Amino acid sequence: MLIARLTGQLRCYLPEPVDEANAAWARLRHLGARREELLEQHVACVQTLRDLLECVWPAALEV
Repeated sequence: MLIARLTGQLRCYLPEPVDEANAAWARLRHLGARREELLEQHVACVQTLRDLLECVWPAALEV
């Protein structure tokens, strides 16, 4: 309701024009988010491998 009211009063956010500095920061934000996704996938894969190894070859995890 609040967002609709503010938009109706034309008090909404206007995006900043894209220039080189803003584009660089946007790219860095994108790369940071992608890095976080890749780290989460990596951790999930490592945990899955450890779980599978624990089932079929528990001695391998003791080394």
